[in-house]
Amino acid sequence: MHPTFRNNLIVMKNPPYLFARIGWGVFLIPIKIYWKDYLQLEQSEFSHFLSFSQEMKSDVKIIKIDRKIADQNIL
Repeated sequence: MHPTFRNNLIVMKNPPYLFARIGWGVFLIPIKIYWKDYLQLEQSEFSHFLSFSQEMKSDVKIIKIDRKIADQNIL
């Protein structure tokens, strides 16, 4: 989140991967995803443009994960 937000670094380790904050502003939110080593994926980086003056907007990103690797490591 923008540096002016209290607790502007959000770390989520368990689903659901959703969060909400109340504020005002227009800025780009950097998003970094660090995958578990067994998934053999590089870190993913995205950004989301946040504007409270426009209609609600969401972004969808699709990451392909080898099903065999994921299935072998599910608890």
